[in-house]
Parts: sequence; structure tokens; C-alpha cells
Amino acid sequence: MIDDLVVEMQVTPPEEVVREVHGTFNYCGVILQPKFRMGRVTKYYGNLKNLLIEIVYDKMYIKNSWHKYYHGNNYGDYTYREIKETIQLLTDRFGQRFLNAKIKKMAVGCNLPMDAGDVFPKCIALGPDMFQDMKFGNKHRTYGKYIKKTHSKFKVYDKQWEVKEHDRHKTGPTLRVELEMNIQAFQRRATEPNQ
Repeated sequence: MIDDLVVEMQVTPPEEVVREVHGTFNYCGVILQPKFRMGRVTKYYGNLKNLLIEIVYDKMYIKNSWHKYYHGNNYGDYTYREIKETIQLLTDRFGQRFLNAKIKKMAVGCNLPMDAGDVFPKCIALGPDMFQDMKFGNKHRTYGKYIKKTHSKFKVYDKQWEVKEHDRHKTGPTLRVELEMNIQAFQRRATEPNQ
């Protein structure tokens, strides 16, 4: 399933962005507020049902989990039909230009109904790369493992535990396997021969 995405879309800068207003304003039903650096506005940002919307002059970025945007969570299924409906919802809100947006980063993954504690502690290496611990909270509890490369991150973790800690919601035993990718790097590799 597709989960987290970073999408970049060309927009006509709203009048508030051109004037660099220092207050909030409404853009396509999203309340945006300024972010400052050294007294100047660097971008405007707001939230739309878990999605982070950012406008940097003539570019808009839509970030975070489409799965959570559609369902309110990302521990269940997210079907092809639901992905198409999500695209339609975002097109309805932001206009036809959304269909020409560029995907900058993407995470794909799957939830397996099994006890993650039986699997991720045994993850040591994947090829030449060694797994690192995924830690959470003040006690730095290890709830998974990951391998970080230059343009990707591979994770295996206890989704049941993560949902309980983040959302205070109970689910059945779930192992999450996920790959985060920088899309531009993968597209470049597809067109350039491997030396």
C-alpha cells in the first residue's frame, strides 16, 4: 500500500503570499499560517486531515500519509479504489493542476497480521547493511529496526505498539514492513546506466 507521500505542485501564488502577510489566510479551505526566519516569511503551512500543506511562493507541497488522510489511521488496508478516491478528493480541493504534481518522496508498505516481536529482533542485516534500532519515548523503547541508505529507508517494526503509543488505540498484532524512497533518485537511476 502507498502511505506517506511528498507531492510538489505548481500554483499561482495567492495574493497573501505575494504580499507576505504576517497572519493566517484561507487557501482552498485550508487555514495557512506563516513561518518566519529572521523576520521574513519563508513559507505558509496548514493541516488538512493529517496532511501538511505548505506553500513556498509558487510551489505547494502536500506531505504525510494519504492513508491516514483517507481513513484517519494507517494500520488497516488502503485499496487501489481508495487511492483513486483520495486523488479525486485532492483534485476537487486543489484543482486539475494536482494531476500534474510531482511525487518527490514516497513510502510503501504492508501490514502483516503477526506478532512483530517474533520478527524484528531477529533482523540483523540486509545484504551488506546492518539494521539499527527504532526507538520511541523517554525510555527509548526499541519497537523496530531500520536500514537507512542515501535515498531510501527500509523499516520493520511493531505497528500494534506504535498505534497504541501514538493514537491510544488497540489493534491486533501487526508487523509493518515499509520502504521510504526519494523518487527523484530512483527515477535518475532508471535512466542512467549502472557503472
